[in-house]
Amino acid sequence: MYPNKYVIICGHYDTITGPGVSDNGSGTSIILEAARILKDVPTEYSIMFIHFSGEEQGLVGSNHYVNNVAYQGGNRVLDIKLVLNIDQVGGLIGNNNNTINCERDEGGVSSNNAISNTMTQELMTCTTLYSPLQTNLSHAYSSDYMPFEAKGYTITGFYETIQSNNEHTVNDTYANLDPVYIFKVGKAAVGALQHFAVATTTSNLLSTKETTQSSAETVRVYPNPAKDLITIEFQQKVKQFKVEINDMAGNSVLNVENEEKINTSAFKNGVYMITVKTEKGNTTKKIIINK
Repeated sequence: MYPNKYVIICGHYDTITGPGVSDNGSGTSIILEAARILKDVPTEYSIMFIHFSGEEQGLVGSNHYVNNVAYQGGNRVLDIKLVLNIDQVGGLIGNNNNTINCERDEGGVSSNNAISNTMTQELMTCTTLYSPLQTNLSHAYSSDYMPFEAKGYTITGFYETIQSNNEHTVNDTYANLDPVYIFKVGKAAVGALQHFAVATTTSNLLSTKETTQSSAETVRVYPNPAKDLITIEFQQKVKQFKVEINDMAGNSVLNVENEEKINTSAFKNGVYMITVKTEKGNTTKKIIINK
C-alpha cells in the first residue's frame, strides 16, 4: 500500500582485531535470516535490509548512505518510517541472557525523540509477544542509526543487556557467544518487522522450518475497526481452532476455542493482537476496537 515508505533493519559487518562474531556477526546474521523469512510475506510498507560497512571506523557506511541516498542536497529523498538497528546481540555463553536492550532516541534532534520512544515501546511489546525475552529500555548511541537520527528520522535498536565485553578482541568468537540468545533476538526482530511494516499474513514465520500454504492465507478477521463483535471466517471449514487476544502490552485479554463470533463489548478502545491457531499454523493480526 505504501511502497515508497520504508522500514529499515540494519547493522554493520565490519569488526576490529578479532573475527567479530558477536560484534557484529550476530546482527548481520539476524538481518539475513529476517530477509529469508519475510521475502514472500506481503507488507503494507516496504522493508530495506541493509548491512553497513565502516561502522567501527566512525559510521562511515551509514553516514554515506544517509547523506547520499536518504538525504540529498539538503532534502529528504527517502520516506523512512523507522530505522531498526541491531548491534552486538551475541551475549556471552554462560550468562543469564534472558533480556535485550531496546534503545530509544534521547538526544540529538529533539523533534524525533517522542516518536522514537513510542516506537521503542512497541518494539518492547513485540519482543515479549514474539520471543521469550524480557526487555530493558535503554538509549541509542554510537551505532549506524545515529546518522539517520541526525537528519530527523525515527530510530530504535537492539543491543545485548549483559555485555559480553569480548568486542574488539580476539575472544569475539563463535565459541564464546550464546547462539540461543541470538535466535531469540532474531524471533523478536522478525516479529517487530511484521508489526512495523504491517504484514498482512504471519504463519509459522518464527519457526526454523520453511512453510507453504497455511491457515494464515485462509483466515479473515472482521470488522476492523470493530465495536462489540468480531468474526473469524475461514476460507475452508475448520472445526478445531483457538483464538487468543492480547493488548499491546502483551497481556492476555481473551482465550476461546472454536468460536467464530467473539464478543468484544468489554474491551477498551485501542489496538490488540489477535492470534488464530489451527493445526496448519498461526495467524496473527492487529485489530482496533473503536466504539
